Amino acid sequence: MGFLLSKSLDANMKKQQEFMLHNTRLQMERQILMQNQMRERQMAMQMAWSREFLKYYGAFFTVATVGLTAGAIRRKKPFLTAPLIPLGFVLTYQMDSAYGTLIHRMRGKNCTTVIIIIKPCILATPISVSLCINNSPFITQCNTMQCSLLEQNRMALLSSYMGA
Repeated sequence: MGFLLSKSLDANMKKQQEFMLHNTRLQMERQILMQNQMRERQMAMQMAWSREFLKYYGAFFTVATVGLTAGAIRRKKPFLTAPLIPLGFVLTYQMDSAYGTLIHRMRGKNCTTVIIIIKPCILATPISVSLCINNSPFITQCNTMQCSLLEQNRMALLSSYMGA
């Protein structure tokens, strides 16, 4: 009698575990989708802010250019136009940030992939910090679960960047 009862309890417990695992996977997938949407919204807000800032900075640069050029011609001192050089660099950067390919270059293989995949110690996440500490010569054992998770994340990121 006890054997039959424990057998049915084991079957119920196994079903419950599978159900919980399925729910956990669904929750993680939804969480990842939500994080991706939030990241996209954040990037869109950053681009909108850059474009708005560029309007005001462009107006300032235009007024400064006209004023400094007029002052240099009027006083016959060409060094008065010297501030236009760094202001021009800032304007170029803002234009590239707002309408150019700055974000795409920042996402490129040379910048973010190197930091995320090859040098995880730069990003101070709990897993990367523990991995950096565990890779030191003083501590030889690494938590295998953290290492396998980090390795899976690295491989997923690497495959997504190589495919893109």
